[in-house]
Amino acid sequence: MDLGANDCISNSKSWFKTFRTLSYLAGTANAPNGMQIEGHSTVPLLLHLSDEQPVELLLHNVAYAPTARCNLISLSFIAERAKLRGAWTKNNFHLHSI
Repeated sequence: MDLGANDCISNSKSWFKTFRTLSYLAGTANAPNGMQIEGHSTVPLLLHLSDEQPVELLLHNVAYAPTARCNLISLSFIAERAKLRGAWTKNNFHLHSI
C-alpha cells in the first residue's frame, strides 16, 4: 500500500478479471529507466469493512508489471474511487466507509 502512488500495479496476471495487452515504461522512484508495463485492466479487491460483509471493489486500469517486486495499491486511488477513509498503526491498516 502506498499513499503517494498514482496507480495500482499487479505483478500477477492471474489477478486480472479482464486484460488488455499494451506496452510502455512507467516512471518509478526505484527504477530510473522505468518499469515495463505489459498490460492493464480490472482487478477485483475484496474489502473487509468492520463487521460488515466483505465488499468487492473493482480497481480499473490496474497496470500489469510482471517484473514488479510486489503488488502496489494506491490508497489515494481507493479512497477517491470507493469513498473510503483509512487509519493505520504500526501493524495494520483499516478502511472505513465515509
